[in-house]
Amino acid sequence: YEKKVDITTEGTYYAYAEDNVGNISKTGVKFDVINIDATPPTCSITVTGKLGTNSWYTGDVSFKLNYADSQSGVKTHTISANALTTDRKEYKVTGSVTDNVGNVCNTEVVVKRDVTKPSISVSVSDATVWKNTNKTVKVTASDATSGIIGYYIGAGSTCNNVSYTAYDGSASLEKSVSYDNGNYIVCIKDNAGNVEGKTFKVEKIDKIAPTCGSFAGQNSSWKKGAVTITNTPTDSGGSGIANSFSQTFNSGTTKTSSVSFVAKDNAGNTKTCSATVNVYVDYDAPNCGTSWGGQSTSWTSSNRTITNTPTDSGSGIANSYSKLFDTGTTKTYNASYTAKDKVGNATTCSKTVNVYVDKDAPTCGSFTGQNSTWKNTAVTIKSTASDGGSGTTSSFSKTFNSGT
Repeated sequence: YEKKVDITTEGTYYAYAEDNVGNISKTGVKFDVINIDATPPTCSITVTGKLGTNSWYTGDVSFKLNYADSQSGVKTHTISANALTTDRKEYKVTGSVTDNVGNVCNTEVVVKRDVTKPSISVSVSDATVWKNTNKTVKVTASDATSGIIGYYIGAGSTCNNVSYTAYDGSASLEKSVSYDNGNYIVCIKDNAGNVEGKTFKVEKIDKIAPTCGSFAGQNSSWKKGAVTITNTPTDSGGSGIANSFSQTFNSGTTKTSSVSFVAKDNAGNTKTCSATVNVYVDYDAPNCGTSWGGQSTSWTSSNRTITNTPTDSGSGIANSYSKLFDTGTTKTYNASYTAKDKVGNATTCSKTVNVYVDKDAPTCGSFTGQNSTWKNTAVTIKSTASDGGSGTTSSFSKTFNSGT
């Protein structure tokens, strides 16, 4: 009789025989079983490297296969990689160990590596152009491996101790913010803990209106010549002045003038500048007086004076007209003179005026009616005087009609 029995545990054993009627041998055969190995080897992989955050490695990663077999011993062992030196979102390393009786141990680890910092781009709208409002800053960032989990955009020059705003882990980020003049920084953190910072400057923002300058070139005495009033504003906001004021008065008559202009700087800020300025420019000739004084249409033997006083809206009158009629006989007179103002403007004033001054005695007329032969009838002697001015008021007439 032959019987095979599988024994899986080392030890001392006895073999007994049993016949067909159930009799069992009283003495068993003693035997020892040795060199049984049913236990697989032990194995594991040790991972070594700089560990960042969220189980990401931020440096090169090395792998070591650990194994042991206390019974039959290890016959073969393999590992799929000894190191990871490139960025990977997921990297699996496997190991396998076989002992001398064929028991196998398999193991694996999965790691992720991201050494590369996020990339950042910053653009400032109208960066080289003066503006009077905040400028828009566009920030774009990317991290192709572990993704972005936080960002900071604000004042500063370093990413140390900044407070990050959480992000969703996407591979790209785009933000637009509005800032005044200043120095700022963008900080981007990826899932592995890599941080990149990029500083930027916002400038050429001027929110301050210009300051009006003084109105120069004013004149306080009358003149016949051009006067130019100017005003140059100033700007403290940095963009500088874009315009100034200049107005020339070279015609007409102006004593004072209300002037106004809008001062602008190069950022578009404005300020209205206004003033009443002294000009004192007189280019206009005087006006002849509308009234010629002293006239009369009644004859007189007294003196008469004809006058005319011109007017002037600017510098004022420098002369007037006055003519005395104290001799001879004048009924009408063609009066004329040059009226002048105080800066030399002139105009000719003329008028035929009524004088009616008679200083001349009448002229005796001839005596008519004379007779050179004797007669015995009446003879009347007459004489009529003449006058070139006011005329005569009487004549002579005498009749001889008696005696001799």
